[in-house]
Amino acid sequence: MSTRLITVLSNLLFLFLLFLAAGCRKDPVVPPIESPKDPRTYTWTIDTLFVPDEFETALDDIWGANAHDVYAVGHNSGFRETIFHYDGSKWNLMQPLPSPNYPPGRSFEINRVFGFGSNDVWIGGGEIFYNSTPAPNYLDSTILFRYDGVLWQKQNLPLREGSVRQIWGDRPDNLWIAGSRAIWHFDGLTWTRDSIPDFVPKSKLAQISRLSEDMNRNLIAIVGSFDPLVPGMDTFLLLRNSLGWSLLDKSSAGTTYNDNDARFGSVGLWRSPDGKMYSFGMAIFEQTATSWTRIFQSAYPIRSMCGVIDKSIFAAGLYGTVLHYDGNTWYPYDRLFNYNLVTSGAWTDGNEIFISAYFASANKSVVMHGK
Repeated sequence: MSTRLITVLSNLLFLFLLFLAAGCRKDPVVPPIESPKDPRTYTWTIDTLFVPDEFETALDDIWGANAHDVYAVGHNSGFRETIFHYDGSKWNLMQPLPSPNYPPGRSFEINRVFGFGSNDVWIGGGEIFYNSTPAPNYLDSTILFRYDGVLWQKQNLPLREGSVRQIWGDRPDNLWIAGSRAIWHFDGLTWTRDSIPDFVPKSKLAQISRLSEDMNRNLIAIVGSFDPLVPGMDTFLLLRNSLGWSLLDKSSAGTTYNDNDARFGSVGLWRSPDGKMYSFGMAIFEQTATSWTRIFQSAYPIRSMCGVIDKSIFAAGLYGTVLHYDGNTWYPYDRLFNYNLVTSGAWTDGNEIFISAYFASANKSVVMHGK
């Protein structure tokens, strides 16, 4: 057999084997896409958190960059801040914040946590300490820290502006914090001070309980005003735009939380991903073009709302009250109800939810985790 013929046959054999191999090759296996789990079938765990050697640990708020990077904050009986961090498997107590040596009688608490990512976390609170002279005897200082993923850095804000009760923003260069009557805005570089307008009587105590923005990016604030010697409370809904502050609405509550005449929720505000505005308290209200519509009446005060899509919204309230809204119905997680629990905050990434709470005795706190 000639060399030329052998070469031709070898080439034909190679092509045949190549074709055969290609014909036997299996299509690549594409893993099935898992649908998100129905939140109403979540499995729940409850983690008990406390500061060692302290008889009190109370969590006041919770926020996460993701389900493996969650912060829960509050205070303890050692008159120091309480910061727990969840790494996806366990909770860890973080080291104390950088601060001067506080003398006895000065209480340092963290009330709020908020952020825009793992390297941009904000926490705020206050320091309440006794002052012998001059009056007032008790002074309330503003405390605010920013975490860059490595270090906590104290922000330079004037003292005695009231403890930070709210932190909110839609991006790092549009951040708002609020205390008693003072509101501060951060544009990414500098802080600018604002204050509650005269709609709220200066003769009464005032507290800014929630901040949010409407679809036109106007700031909305809920402000509670009361006289400690007189039962009841007035709640003001204020809007701030380029022209200044204006009064949107006012609601007066009686001597109890259970006031069916409330015009809107007196505890807080929450804007959904689709831009719907909700207010909450003893009921949950949805804002319409001209007023508020009561969409759910609660047996106990609602204290927090969260969600990443409008058809999967969570609400958390007093005594371990936890609800899920799918756009049509409200579903109660009855197994979480506990008369000893004071729910303080909630955060979700859409697949998991974390809810902070503390026992009425405040000796320990818990985080309820559903996924």
